Amino acid sequence: MHHTAESYNLTVSFRLSWVQHFKILFFLPVIFMGFHPVIIFLVNQIAILFQFWQHTEYIKKLPRIVEWLIVTPSNHRVHHGSNEKYLDKNFGVILLCWDKLFGTYQPEEEKVIYGITTKIDETVNPLYLNFHEYKDIAKDVKAAKRLQV
Repeated sequence: MHHTAESYNLTVSFRLSWVQHFKILFFLPVIFMGFHPVIIFLVNQIAILFQFWQHTEYIKKLPRIVEWLIVTPSNHRVHHGSNEKYLDKNFGVILLCWDKLFGTYQPEEEKVIYGITTKIDETVNPLYLNFHEYKDIAKDVKAAKRLQV
């Protein structure tokens, strides 16, 4: 849902899936390790607020040291790109060290083409935008000859 936007502005940061709240399942181990749920909620909200300002084309490149350390609008634009060289890049939310560590960092080098790689026609239908990928996944699983990749 978030990545289907074909233009890039601050409203994209609010364009979230209706099923995004299932991610709480991934935080359960952290809660079971003893982290207080309120702390997890606060840290998550800070990360969401930090991500809001990244969804703009108005902020070009920031000073080199900033671009090297944190996820800036330039770095995050790459993450939203459907250009071949930008696919599966720049997953970090706040710090770039994770993408550099895992080899997924890509600086913005060419104009970003926004949206997903398979263009969709129903870009304003919220039901379709939220669930079209699940239908495609089910179709792929049904067509698979075996469970292994």
